[in-house]
Amino acid sequence: MDVNLIAFIFGALLLFVAIIGGGFELRELKVPRVGWAPRVVALVTGVVFVAFGVANSFATKAAAEADGRPPAATQPAPATTNASPIDFVVTDELGDGQVSERVAVEIDGRTVGTLTVDMVHPSASVTVTMPRPGTYPYELNSTAVFDTGDDSYPELEGHGSGQLEVTANRSFAVVGEILDDGTMQIALQ
Repeated sequence: MDVNLIAFIFGALLLFVAIIGGGFELRELKVPRVGWAPRVVALVTGVVFVAFGVANSFATKAAAEADGRPPAATQPAPATTNASPIDFVVTDELGDGQVSERVAVEIDGRTVGTLTVDMVHPSASVTVTMPRPGTYPYELNSTAVFDTGDDSYPELEGHGSGQLEVTANRSFAVVGEILDDGTMQIALQ
């Protein structure tokens, strides 16, 4: 509902109170009986609101026509895309020297899953559904444990972000590299 219609309806209700004098109910709205002074105030206020609603409606319509566009009520609704939802897969595999890894996957600001791989389950995948094909931002956060061969198992944090070009039946793999500062840079490819 636009402001013009609300003003018109409110003004009409006040005019109704001024004419009838109250003492009626409309659903949850109960209007008690009122004396002559409140009826006069309701009459004046109702006329002002009805006039505002009608005049402003005509002014809006005239301004729209002057701009060469139809009034808001007759403008066509925005076109909707008929693109249907699209599925794609994100996978992770245990890398060389890795004992385990957990990767939290966020796409378009929404957490879509956590991939967990270890010696027993060396690969994992999650199927993601997006509303339509297109480019979506992603963010990855991981923790990986490595076997260094000297009975130590350091845990490294990994982070990465980028853009995915999503099309039907596409698959993206988590890839990473260890940086000099002891963290991992991870991405989807």
